Amino acid sequence: MCPEDEAFVIAFLSGERDALVMQSVDNALKICEELGIPIEDRRVRKKKRMPGEQTKDVSLSVLEEIKQCKLQAVDRFLNEAGWRFSGINELNKTFRFLNPHALLQSDNNEVFRKLSDSP
Repeated sequence: MCPEDEAFVIAFLSGERDALVMQSVDNALKICEELGIPIEDRRVRKKKRMPGEQTKDVSLSVLEEIKQCKLQAVDRFLNEAGWRFSGINELNKTFRFLNPHALLQSDNNEVFRKLSDSP
C-alpha cells in the first residue's frame, strides 16, 4: 500500500467515523428484527443520593452502549493504523531509492552513491 492510500484510508475513516458506526448499528438492528431478537433496555439501578442531590441515575441504553463500543473500536483502529503507517513511511523515506520505479528511472551510479551514503 502506498503512502497516499494509507493517508486516504485514515482520512476517510476519521471523517466518516460516526456515519459508519450509525450505519452498522442500523444494520444490526435490522438483522435482530428479522431474526426476532428483542432488544430490551436494562433495568436502571438506583443509587443512594445525598440529601439535596438533584441528579438522576442515568445509564446508557443498549444502543448507546453498542455505539460507544463501536466508536472505541474505530478509534483504536485509527490509532494503531496511524502508528503503523508512520513506521512504514519512515522505512519508505530511508529506502525509497530501492523502489523499482526509482531503480528504473535513475542512473546506476546514483543508486550506488545512495547505498554508500545511507547509515
